[in-house]
Amino acid sequence: MNNLCDDGYKDIYQRIEEKPRKVETVEKNSVSGSQIDDNERIEKILEALRKQPNITQRELAKTTKMSLLKVNTILQQLRADGKIIREGTSKKGSWIIAGEEAKPSVITVYCTHTSPDCSFIEDQIKDNARFRFVDIGSHVKNLKAFMALRDSNPVFDSVKNKGIGIPAFVH
Repeated sequence: MNNLCDDGYKDIYQRIEEKPRKVETVEKNSVSGSQIDDNERIEKILEALRKQPNITQRELAKTTKMSLLKVNTILQQLRADGKIIREGTSKKGSWIIAGEEAKPSVITVYCTHTSPDCSFIEDQIKDNARFRFVDIGSHVKNLKAFMALRDSNPVFDSVKNKGIGIPAFVH
């Protein structure tokens, strides 16, 4: 390892100062290549979620041929933007794409066990594969999924001032 004298430091500093600085300008309306790639990645992920709503992030990474980190980042952004919602647990849950209807063969019932109306409904649909009971009181994720649906769908407008809007049947 060599020690530099004052002249050595001055020489290095002078060479750094002499290098021309490269300045790039970007137009406001231009789209960078990485944004296009991200849009393509987002579409790949959304398509995979449409085909298999119960897919895990690891399976999604394999299916889309993206890194787990990239998939996780895109999913977090889509969730933050309200474009997708995760119902249930990470392994046994499913993805819902906001604004798109669920499969017509399954009716999702948003309820809570503390409501007498909901308890009756849960007993009626138990063990029926055509129905999926989602208890909005069992986990914050379920409540967020219901609130996103309720706040974005005009069907709930008349109910918002009177109550929560459950039981809610979504076909």
